[in-house]
Amino acid sequence: MSNCREFVPVSVIIPAYNGEMYVGETVDAILKQTVLPEEVILVDDGSTDGTLRYLKSRYGDNRIVKIISKSNGGAGDAKNFGINASRSSYLFFCDSDDILDPEFFGVFKAALEENDKLDLFCFGAEVFHGNGKRDVRVLQPVSGWVGFGHQAMYDLINNKTYTAASWAYIVRNDIVTKNSLRFLGRIHEDHNFSAKVYLNSKVTYRTSRVLYSQRARLGSLTRMDTISNESISDRIAAFYSVLDLFMSFPKNEAVDMPKLIDAYIVYSYKALVELCVPTRWILPSSVLFFFNKFNSVKVINAKDFLMTRFPFLFFLIKKVVFIVKRRLLV
Repeated sequence: MSNCREFVPVSVIIPAYNGEMYVGETVDAILKQTVLPEEVILVDDGSTDGTLRYLKSRYGDNRIVKIISKSNGGAGDAKNFGINASRSSYLFFCDSDDILDPEFFGVFKAALEENDKLDLFCFGAEVFHGNGKRDVRVLQPVSGWVGFGHQAMYDLINNKTYTAASWAYIVRNDIVTKNSLRFLGRIHEDHNFSAKVYLNSKVTYRTSRVLYSQRARLGSLTRMDTISNESISDRIAAFYSVLDLFMSFPKNEAVDMPKLIDAYIVYSYKALVELCVPTRWILPSSVLFFFNKFNSVKVINAKDFLMTRFPFLFFLIKKVVFIVKRRLLV
């Protein structure tokens, strides 16, 4: 590797479990960046295929790559191992089958050079399918500086492209360490972690450029057809944990918490409906309980009013649309 390459102080943390098929494409896209991160931490989470062997043979001699092997504990636990092993000023969590734009770290470097007090860097993202189709995943409303991370979070929720995924930002390492942020649990582990990142970040830069491509894995519809009541309950528990965080967050004039809470509740409603539509003919009682608990939430358009006040009707409409679209694809 040429010594003339530029670097940015970022630790890229990639949890990998049975990812032999795609992880090489992900890591290669990072190592071919116009500007390189200081380190790439590959955490093999007890894979049972050839992932660990592949990583060692392909990247074992690369000076910016660290390979960690651990027993299986889930993606969140693997990310925590990566945090503990990190040595750079910033952290970026990348999924082991996704792809970065070649200018990803170059755009980050430009923002950091403009203001070295940068806490949070956010960007646009897309989903790419095997047939070449691409869909919007995260849409930043504008490019530029924001005084607080929670404003970036609110704007994403408001334009209906918020994701709790930890790959959606680069965060200053101090934000994570000083606030003792860690991923908890094996399922939906990103929700609470990401909310804390947004709430505790001040100087934020966001770019509307699409810099991250999330792979739509084959068989995703099949997995959706097997969504269990337990999975739905786990998702609801994740939403509750974030709402509890919002409600206990210290009062701050810079944070319009009631507005953020209302927006997050509406986002949660929509996510639960989308989760249930492929597999249910009626909304489960646990979802209805969640709806009823926050039925006084403020909404800003007729569609959200229908969803929050008449969830049965809203769900029925979504179900019919889903069935029609699926039949058209057959």
